[in-house]
Amino acid sequence: MKIQEESTAARLRAAFDAAGTPPAGPELMVCLDLDGTTLRPDGIIAERVDAAFQEHLRRGTHLVVATGRGRESAIPVLDMLRVSETIMVCSNGNETVLLGNAQLPGVQVRTVRSMTDRGDVVPVRLAHLFTMEEADLARALNAMRREFPGAYFAVEPVEGPRRVAHGYATERLEPNAIWVKFKDLVVPDALRLIMVVPRMEAAELMARLSRLDMPGVDWAASSSSGSGWVDAGRAGISKASALEVLRRDFGIARGATVAVGDGGNDIHMLEWAGVGVAMGQALDYVRAHARAVTDPVWDDGVATLLEVLLAR
Repeated sequence: MKIQEESTAARLRAAFDAAGTPPAGPELMVCLDLDGTTLRPDGIIAERVDAAFQEHLRRGTHLVVATGRGRESAIPVLDMLRVSETIMVCSNGNETVLLGNAQLPGVQVRTVRSMTDRGDVVPVRLAHLFTMEEADLARALNAMRREFPGAYFAVEPVEGPRRVAHGYATERLEPNAIWVKFKDLVVPDALRLIMVVPRMEAAELMARLSRLDMPGVDWAASSSSGSGWVDAGRAGISKASALEVLRRDFGIARGATVAVGDGGNDIHMLEWAGVGVAMGQALDYVRAHARAVTDPVWDDGVATLLEVLLAR
């Protein structure tokens, strides 16, 4: 194991050296996916990951969580990391969330009260909101349902509880959910459409989705908990587009950005970053878009990366 870690660290150092990545501090922006990157499949953040994360915060690195999760699911993870004031990208770039006293000068924000997946009601400020047109959402829902008749669907609006179609097969979106008929998933302010297809691998999911006509909507597919998972949102919006806005807000050089992820919804982010790094367990179609690869999540791969940056 030690030899593997040293080899991974050496490869990461070489990638950062070639890109001229700055050391930990206010000139560096590190963008971290949550599930499968920062957060293990068992819902745990490893002590080593937490320690490296906290040291970057102390040194002033711009650490930005960029996740497909909506804010309701992301906030409890930030609590686990003991972060109460930050800016994060949620819903694959369709909302930028300001927690605590975090500021984006000159940016208009919308204040809402959100119920987290833990059941806590917290005030948050939202910026750079992008919602789907109702007609586009309805078309995507119907096309997906025809192609995947055994799938389950949910929609997350800007405000209020998630709308979950009857029969949804997972409890991952509770307690902040109301159960509705399929036709009532169409709302005027939908940030994210979720589809879960039981027991379907990401490769098959992507192949079948690519045949569908869904203008106005972009999607990303992955495998989660033995099922195919699809996140969809407004066309043209991604983690990368939201992070580019934040990079300019922070005054960070384009080459001073590092992004880490493991799923299909991370591909644009990995391509956008000065150094895009795939997690070791990422599938080949994700790794192909990365400049480097770190260890798998269960071997604390993101900690290895953060430690290399701390040692520069």
